[in-house]
Amino acid sequence: MAQSPGINLTGWRRTGNRLYAALAGLGGHPAVLRDLPGPRSIGSVQIGQDFIEGNFKFAGRLVMAPGASVWDIRAPDDAFLADMHGFGWLDHLMALASRTARQRAQLWVNEWIGSYGGGHGLAWAPEVAARRVMRWLHHYDDLVRRLPRGQRRLFDQSIARHAAYLRRRWKLASGALGRIEALAALALLRRVLEGRDGIRVDCGAAILKELDRVTDRTGAIASRSPEALLKLLNLCVWAQEDLLACKQPVSDEFAGRIAAMGRLLRSLRHSDGRLARFQGGGSGAVYGLDQALAASGAKGLEPDGGMGFVRMASGRSSVIVDAAAPAKDAASFNAHASTLAFELTSGRRPVIVSCGAGAPFGPEWRKAGRATPSHSVLGLDGYSSSRLGRTREVMGQKREPMDSRPQDVPVHFERHLDYLRIEASHDGYLRSHGLLQGRALELTIDGSGIAGEEVLLSEGKTAQAQFDKVVDKMKGGGVPFTLRFHVHPSIEIRREPDMSGLLFDIGNGETWAFRHDGTCKIAVESSVYLEEEALRPTATKQVVLSGAAMSYTTRVRWSLAKTPESRKGIRDMAGLEADQSV
Repeated sequence: MAQSPGINLTGWRRTGNRLYAALAGLGGHPAVLRDLPGPRSIGSVQIGQDFIEGNFKFAGRLVMAPGASVWDIRAPDDAFLADMHGFGWLDHLMALASRTARQRAQLWVNEWIGSYGGGHGLAWAPEVAARRVMRWLHHYDDLVRRLPRGQRRLFDQSIARHAAYLRRRWKLASGALGRIEALAALALLRRVLEGRDGIRVDCGAAILKELDRVTDRTGAIASRSPEALLKLLNLCVWAQEDLLACKQPVSDEFAGRIAAMGRLLRSLRHSDGRLARFQGGGSGAVYGLDQALAASGAKGLEPDGGMGFVRMASGRSSVIVDAAAPAKDAASFNAHASTLAFELTSGRRPVIVSCGAGAPFGPEWRKAGRATPSHSVLGLDGYSSSRLGRTREVMGQKREPMDSRPQDVPVHFERHLDYLRIEASHDGYLRSHGLLQGRALELTIDGSGIAGEEVLLSEGKTAQAQFDKVVDKMKGGGVPFTLRFHVHPSIEIRREPDMSGLLFDIGNGETWAFRHDGTCKIAVESSVYLEEEALRPTATKQVVLSGAAMSYTTRVRWSLAKTPESRKGIRDMAGLEADQSV
């Protein structure tokens, strides 16, 4: 069976985890708790309601079992089980703020303790145990409200067991990120346990050591996923708060590293407050992101982006461009072939988007979401700008790294009096087609329009010989390409009255006009919008310009701008405006 990424559950380690979980319960004394932090992470009401109705989705797999307990369903693989046992779903149930949801959560926690609390199953991988006990403690007051005394005692005993277990096993969590999760849980347990229960780990120093493995001094992570960085920041912020609450030292270096991650994340959010949906990450919950940034102590932002992204923001509009190659090696197992893709948001309304991460909908959607056609960028038909390598077994789960990726991605950013401009290119198609791909984007200083120029260029004898070879195979038809603009599901697309272009009605009274230079065929086609909250992919549209590169230089120009009527006033709340103080 497959396993979740980053969880090492080889036979000997599973046996050790079970043994230590069993030993951790000897004595059976319940935890005595104080200074509980309360809920920290914000769940989805929609996902919570799905759980109440029996629609269980873990690790990209949907199981529909109305009326069943979460522990009664047959899990399709170990990744599904690990997601269940991590109890992240508690955030979603508690977001409903209803008696039904609270009672369901209490029942399922009690059933878990009865079935798995003694050390059975893969539930006791250190990082999974850490996720679980943190959620239990975040929602402790709701989980024990009106709970019978005997059940509450069992619950408190299980918390004490988790503390004893993680104190001994945190170093065996899988990878640096897994160890950070375990250390964050220990910091929380040290805060809330009366007598501290023998937890003597210097969690701050240990987390800082692990951060050296997964971040650089700017706060960037190798995977380049904005949402993954947000999850890491949350763990570090929580640990810092807990250490300070129990008067444990937090070094200036640790605090500085947290602030660096915060500054970087500020530069990766759109004008609606959400994160750019690139490199396997979603948009993140706005209020959860606000909470993390406020707690990070970060002042200002990286004005032009960071972690390989470029941000242009003016007026009510923001543009974020993926201006680097995807990650490589193990960090690339969730990477996307999205080099030079962009997203555009106007006020609180996403306009041009990426399809998003397909992992929440299973392996086939995960693979499709990683391909270049799932992003708003030009691509050669049948090829992505980065290609997946052979499938590997990584800790029991099938994963594909990015084996073929651009090697050179030069980027140039300019600020002018009346516009912002980015120029970038990559060589991802050089070996296969003898072509360089370039893109230039200009955002007007008032944020009312964006203009783009796409270039396919073959220069030099070697590249031109390869290009000619490919063209010959096409029998003189040129190298086919498609330029895609995926739009948010809330947008309606219609033809202009004079048929000269398309109009995007974005739902707040604004209308944007899309036009191109006529060198390509234009079509409106079906697309999907992939977000974790939905049970299934959401249908949307994409504008597709299709053509063929017939010569050594091919150019396509296009523009997307608010119509004159849309510039007269703001129709909705602007959310987090695109000023540099956000």
